[in-house]
Amino acid sequence: MVIHMVKFYSTGNPDLDILVGGGVPDRTTTILHSHPGSGAEVLAWKILYQGLREGADGIYFTSNLAPKDIVEDMAFFGWDISTYYNRTLQFIDAFTPRYQEYTDEEMATFKVFAHDLTAIDQIENALFEEIKKTRGECRCIVDSLSFILQNNDPDMICEFFDRARMMAKRYGGVYVFTLVDGMHDKSVETALLYLADNVIHFSRKVVSHHFMELFMNIYKLKKMVYDTKNINYRIGREGLVIDMKERIM
Repeated sequence: MVIHMVKFYSTGNPDLDILVGGGVPDRTTTILHSHPGSGAEVLAWKILYQGLREGADGIYFTSNLAPKDIVEDMAFFGWDISTYYNRTLQFIDAFTPRYQEYTDEEMATFKVFAHDLTAIDQIENALFEEIKKTRGECRCIVDSLSFILQNNDPDMICEFFDRARMMAKRYGGVYVFTLVDGMHDKSVETALLYLADNVIHFSRKVVSHHFMELFMNIYKLKKMVYDTKNINYRIGREGLVIDMKERIM
């Protein structure tokens, strides 16, 4: 019997790579299940940026921000993705058509889709067509799965997510979906978390009037040995910063 070694990709955070057992496994879907304000999208951004730096193709479905806002927010952490436009990074923009009118020049710059991307069949078609163009080792961010759930039948979303898993297995790479904790019917959340290959949960807890504690838990990670304890972190100018001293104690 031939045993194949697991290929994994760095999250861009060396400390987190250690805690998850080496990185995110290839050909898998990951749900970042988070409380609002816990900064899960920061990890998604770093995974995307790390992949682009390593020469991978990038796909970003955005429903909460315009592409230019994502570029600016990532630049705040020192992650300049502007140089990857029209080369290896494609945005699928479900935000701009709903709230703004861009000039033709801006539309070309950010390569957004001009039609309304709300219905799941439109989203799936746009996303899967971009995945088919990749060369393997893709970094695909879907931000957010909660937006898609708000506008479509939950059963259809579970079917879509299952097909996305098949796309990941066929084309390779890392596929990251953000999902807001407590925003949807619990049975639907549970079904999606069950289908996902990897699940990382982000929480926040108010400790005092002046301090809020952030921590994450790795709920599942396919074919990997990982740390199951609370992982305390903060959001700094360098992104997600893990308290490794507390891990050692």
